[in-house]
Amino acid sequence: FQTVRICIPNQKKLFRSYYKQNQKRPEKSLGINVEDFRCMQETSNGSIVFDLGSRFLVFRLHPKNNDTPKSPLVTLQTALRVNRLYEVRKIYRSAIKEHCQLVLTFANPSSPLYRRAQDDLNKILGTPFVNDPPKVKKTRRCHSRLIIGDGNFSYTGALLRKHSDLHPGIKDAITTTDLKMICQPKDISKVTKLGVSVLFGIDAQNLQETFKGRRFERIQWNFPFGEGKHDVPKFKPKFVQFFKSASHLQLTGDRIHVTLMQEKDNYWRTRQVENPIVVGATEAGYRLIRKRRFDKDRYPGFAHCSTSGQYYIERGERKEFIFEKTGTILTNQTVKSRAEVLMDKHQKKYTIQEFETDLVYFCS
Repeated sequence: FQTVRICIPNQKKLFRSYYKQNQKRPEKSLGINVEDFRCMQETSNGSIVFDLGSRFLVFRLHPKNNDTPKSPLVTLQTALRVNRLYEVRKIYRSAIKEHCQLVLTFANPSSPLYRRAQDDLNKILGTPFVNDPPKVKKTRRCHSRLIIGDGNFSYTGALLRKHSDLHPGIKDAITTTDLKMICQPKDISKVTKLGVSVLFGIDAQNLQETFKGRRFERIQWNFPFGEGKHDVPKFKPKFVQFFKSASHLQLTGDRIHVTLMQEKDNYWRTRQVENPIVVGATEAGYRLIRKRRFDKDRYPGFAHCSTSGQYYIERGERKEFIFEKTGTILTNQTVKSRAEVLMDKHQKKYTIQEFETDLVYFCS
């Protein structure tokens, strides 16, 4: 593809003029023979594509204010340099999507290239073909998982629905728990019928006693504080103790997942104060390595239910914080300094901020 930027108020009109009329204008300076034009197509991002038979010419329009936009390659390099993996994936998906759309516009529908572009585009859009070959189930071992406070076990069910087709052994790798039995019997039977172990009376502060001698490579606690009117000062040390207790069941490189509500304004900071993840992770020798969305698209069928049995109306964004055990526990510095020392900027770059005498992670 050859890329050209033209700064004019009405680009589309001029492009059509170039196509319909063989006028002596910029096409000569570009080495274009108007007679070679076969057809013209506008892409989803506003670019104009000319089919010249032996090649495509792509005009990427740039704004009227003459501010040259950054190319996707420059933006991708910048995102990689600062380790913004979410932005990298977004740029990559956008580039693949645009490429596939161009191929589907101009390629022969019976060609292998057309079929491959269809396949790649549907993978991005999440709409597989009806005549696709059946997926091959993977036989590799699944990470052992401990789920804390699942309430109605809808997260366990969503996890099974998402991965059981390709990972048939995941049901044997999951142990799901709650402190009290507040759900309906049918909720329990849904997961036990699939072979998942369900346990009640599990206190997140004493995991090392309950599961003495066992290892869980992944430990998950979704919305540990809920949204009820609890006594925050009493809960905060319990949450810190959860990290310390969980560390006894994990080796270096294993992970803890904690999901919190992340609404606008300062509410995301408030949730980190109510659930002191900075202090808990740092005191136990964990570092933040990822932060990702946690919604119905990722886990269809999940409905947040607290230990008290209360269902919550979704408001704002949900984010999943993923921590990795480092095997290093620092003691001769402040919590903020220790958290910054444990940070691996190649996995997740963040800063530690003070908020209401507490510490919070500030990152994308």
